[in-house]
Amino acid sequence: VSKDFVEAAHRRNLKVHVWTINETADMQRLVEMNVDGIMTDYPDRLLNLLNKTIIIK
Repeated sequence: VSKDFVEAAHRRNLKVHVWTINETADMQRLVEMNVDGIMTDYPDRLLNLLNKTIIIK
């Protein structure tokens, strides 16, 4: 999944969900791309990342 892909999908009112993203660095990259959903085997990692992202913004 690339930023261009996500932007093109959003222009067409499509949602982008990604599966089995287990590495924090990959989660961060996808959050920054504004994907609509991230499925992971480690929801605690994603929650920690999202909490940090919200605090920073």
